[in-house]
Amino acid sequence: MLRLWGDANPGTPAIGTTVKGLARICGQKRNALTYIKEFDKNFDPMLVPMIKSFYDGVAYGTAATSNDNKTNLFEVTSGIIFDGNILPTAESAFFDRFIIATFEKGNHAQTRDSYNLLQEEVEKGLGNVLLNILSEREAFKEQYKRTFFEVYDSLKNHAEYNLKGVPERTLNHVAFLLTPLKINYKNLTFPFDYSEVEGKVVADAIEKVHMLQELSETSIFWDAVSHAKNENRLSDKMYQCDVVDCILYIRVNELYPLYVDYCKRSVIEPADKQTLLKLLTAPTYPFLPNTTQKQGGKAYRKDGLGSCYRFSFKKLQHGIEIAGKEINL
Repeated sequence: MLRLWGDANPGTPAIGTTVKGLARICGQKRNALTYIKEFDKNFDPMLVPMIKSFYDGVAYGTAATSNDNKTNLFEVTSGIIFDGNILPTAESAFFDRFIIATFEKGNHAQTRDSYNLLQEEVEKGLGNVLLNILSEREAFKEQYKRTFFEVYDSLKNHAEYNLKGVPERTLNHVAFLLTPLKINYKNLTFPFDYSEVEGKVVADAIEKVHMLQELSETSIFWDAVSHAKNENRLSDKMYQCDVVDCILYIRVNELYPLYVDYCKRSVIEPADKQTLLKLLTAPTYPFLPNTTQKQGGKAYRKDGLGSCYRFSFKKLQHGIEIAGKEINL
């Protein structure tokens, strides 16, 4: 797909290319692939809203370098491959829009030999393979929509996979990957079994969901608290831990700067204080509202700590657990 015209596209580096330049490059093709390489922690933060817009099918707009208030709109109608040594974890909504393919380092002789064989075939040309696939184009167009929903429903109702807690977007990604294989499996020859591929794609999707949970604002907040504890940056004015009643009292205003600092170190976009507080005190979270004191509300007044927020926790051998998140306190 990177060799639509002549030699393969060597890719465009994410670092050193402006966001406007990347938007222009991504909008130059239709029904093809754009390859962006060298994605690392130093990428331009403006890349995040741009990619989110592309995923949602919204053209990315920039101001034109003129005096007539015109704008340039870059509409993307092709897939985008990002290649790098880090995951796109700037924010959970950014990460959630990616289909992640991880490759582990290793010296595997069989894998190396297969890769070399593939490279030899690529150099000879894959025209016959592409023509064979394109011969099924009309049938593919006719069956795609129906098959997509069939695959989606099959995954959602699969008792063994148990994907009820998997986000809608992730399920769509899985169905998106499996649908072309499902349609062409009867008419084209593949060196693998469909059910085997389905199992691997689903396993990767479940792993991604676990990673996505780790990228939630509340999970990152507790990571920041644990990190601050390891660096001896927490004080008695910031929290109190009642191990008898299993209640944690925290002062969010005192901990928030530590959270922001942790996010900056980890190249993560921090949530604003009010959003973070809303998530921590949501009805589905193990937050304990103030129902015993006269002022009521969410905040609680604790002797020696002042106005704070309370959370129930589960005791662990080393630390505590809140909403399934281990915290080093």
